Amino acid sequence: MVFIPSSIKSSHKKAVVAIDFGTSCSGYASAFITNNDNVDIYAHDSWPGGGSINTKTVTVISLDRQGRLAKFGYDAREDYDNAIFSNFKMVLFDSVSREKTMVKADNCDQNASIEWLVTETLLFFKQTSLERLNNGSFNKLNQRDVQWVITVPAIWDDAAKQIMRQCATNAGLCTTAGDKESLLLAYEPESGAMDYVGQTLLVFDIGGGTADFTAYKQLADGKIESIVIPFGGKFGSTYCNQNFKTFLLDLFGGDVEQEMIDSTDFMSLMDRFEIVKKSMCDSSVNDGKPRNIAFNPRVFDKNVDWLLLKIEKYNQVNGSKIQYNRSGHLSIPLDTFMRFLNPLFDGIVECVKYQMHLNPAIRTPNFIFMMGGFSENYFLQELVKKEFAYTGATVIIPKRPSLCVAKGACRFGLRPSVVAKRPVQKSYAVEIDCLITAETPHIGRKQFMINGQSYAKNVCDVFVRAGESLGMNESKTKTFVPTRADQQCVELAIFTSHLTDMQYTTDPGISFAADLTLSIPPGDTPQDRKIEMTLEFGATEVFVTARHVKTGVKVNSSIQFAMNKEEIERRNQIRLEKTKPPSVQLCICMDITGSMQPWIDESKNKMVQLAKGLLNAHAGIEFEVSFVGYRDHTDPVRFENIMFTSNMQVLEQNLARIVASGGGDVPEDVLGGFQQVLSQDWKDDHTKVCIHVADAPCHGTKYHNLGSVSDSLPHGDTSGHPEEHIKTMKNRGIDYYFIKIYGENTDLMIEEFRKTYDTPQKKIIVADLGYDTTQLIPSLVSFVSNSITKY
Repeated sequence: MVFIPSSIKSSHKKAVVAIDFGTSCSGYASAFITNNDNVDIYAHDSWPGGGSINTKTVTVISLDRQGRLAKFGYDAREDYDNAIFSNFKMVLFDSVSREKTMVKADNCDQNASIEWLVTETLLFFKQTSLERLNNGSFNKLNQRDVQWVITVPAIWDDAAKQIMRQCATNAGLCTTAGDKESLLLAYEPESGAMDYVGQTLLVFDIGGGTADFTAYKQLADGKIESIVIPFGGKFGSTYCNQNFKTFLLDLFGGDVEQEMIDSTDFMSLMDRFEIVKKSMCDSSVNDGKPRNIAFNPRVFDKNVDWLLLKIEKYNQVNGSKIQYNRSGHLSIPLDTFMRFLNPLFDGIVECVKYQMHLNPAIRTPNFIFMMGGFSENYFLQELVKKEFAYTGATVIIPKRPSLCVAKGACRFGLRPSVVAKRPVQKSYAVEIDCLITAETPHIGRKQFMINGQSYAKNVCDVFVRAGESLGMNESKTKTFVPTRADQQCVELAIFTSHLTDMQYTTDPGISFAADLTLSIPPGDTPQDRKIEMTLEFGATEVFVTARHVKTGVKVNSSIQFAMNKEEIERRNQIRLEKTKPPSVQLCICMDITGSMQPWIDESKNKMVQLAKGLLNAHAGIEFEVSFVGYRDHTDPVRFENIMFTSNMQVLEQNLARIVASGGGDVPEDVLGGFQQVLSQDWKDDHTKVCIHVADAPCHGTKYHNLGSVSDSLPHGDTSGHPEEHIKTMKNRGIDYYFIKIYGENTDLMIEEFRKTYDTPQKKIIVADLGYDTTQLIPSLVSFVSNSITKY
């Protein structure tokens, strides 16, 4: 029986289904949500296969040649006509194995992505559990009626949990990746301990892939509090099977080809070892007798004499007494058989004792609770009792430890608030550029300038510190104000560390973890567009939400954890590219007909000032400037080109030779000017900027309201359309800006350009300077700065 809080009863959910997704075995439990204060939890504990009825089924999936789910569980293990996959959950264990995102089938060369295998597994359990819930029911449930819970190891990192949630979304368990109402992830050891909490409970969750350990204490209100950061390692029973496989390969001495090792006969041999291993669940196994595993060497095209010779040689080298008896069984002495298990047992004991030494809170627990399939092993149970007897703890081993996680996760789904607090496993921070002040001097850090003020790079703005205890719904909030008028989003880098003190992202022990993206709403001023971001760390996962401070309206936000080391390095390189001194190419594209002489004069006298302005705003900037001047089709000299140069004094000297002239009608040869801009020597690795300065539109009456009388080419330039070149600029990464002068003649032209150039993320920015030439250089600096900082 489980007490159901009113918050669950008042929701639209009608049932809870908890999927215990294990490395070697999986199962599920369910409960209907009723108006009663208590409900019964049902664990599906009758899975036929392997010659018996099992409490869980094996985590084995078979896919047809098109990659579609064929069978799951024990049925899949015998589905030799299709590709069989097992132990694939281990790929998610850490960032090293996750680099190998494709998993090879056990019995053939077919591959499948880890995401696909996990998704298809969850899809199987969704369909199976719904069929069971709807069996004999008049009112049929669908997936939206269910609160889904998926168990995960407590030692999994954020990226692995993110992958699991994405797979659940793909399988239809929830509608979006951030849908907490439909899907919860539950820690395996926490779930299994729900009904067994005493004053202090140390949990051993020992399954097929991992051994997870954590500890809880009982609170006065019936809730529990986690008192230690979960720990553990690769000590699950699957590694016993790997040890046995290594033994077989040593025994056969290289005479068995890889094709035979990948065969179904070898898989069957491993299955028989699994059966013997699982049978070691009570005191009767401590009889000192050998363990017998059926094996016929003829399946490997070998005879008995070959096997006897191999056994004799192995015994001589290893001092063992393995035999092959007449019944067709490998007879392995108990002490030899225990060599497959003891390394895992020793690792479990050493791991817990080491953490006890580090953490006084778990040195003397009242109870030690053992759960998970591997906890059924009699020898492991006895070893734990012996090695931890000095603590005085009572060792609790439930009748069916393999069902504890599924039933406990169902309880968690019914009442997630039962877990009052958890310590945060890692410190989290966002990387910022920090203003240097008397309070934040950042002594010894290299400084750089932004708008005349000194800043330090790579500073950690810490949200939460490792070991800090947070409630389930507790969160941390920060506000962000956009720095540019056209800024559509904020992109931040999340860094993590097991250290409690995070100062700089470049310090040892601190690593990149995720990209955080926040949408910025529209507004008249930066303060009008301020957003408030909330990160929730107290739950099983890290969640992000954001809202517009002025209106309170929710805005889009997302957090994407790097899945593996390769991705971490790639994203970190992108981040470093953004933080290094910028390299910029600026092309000034200017109308140089008769009316434009004051603007040419301002340019030729102020290029050195432009350089100083950019250096003041962006320390270490490397930049080149070119100039494209255009007149009109009827002018004898249509263009004045100055190629890219980093020498501003030389640029000023070349500009001094340009004289404004020409321009018969009002429109000018903007198209020709754009062609000259695109012919410049643009560099791929630079920030590229084109700033267009003009008082007249291009040819074509769709670009102005001057009428055809004022335009010698009222239908536009016969060689093309300027917006085609605008599109080319955008595709080549050249940011286009416009400086409007002397009135409204260019407004319609810019609106036409916007149809090709503008997107929600990137728009043409216009500066209206009127007749004020003194604002030309500040506008150039502002536009270049905008392109540098647009990420």
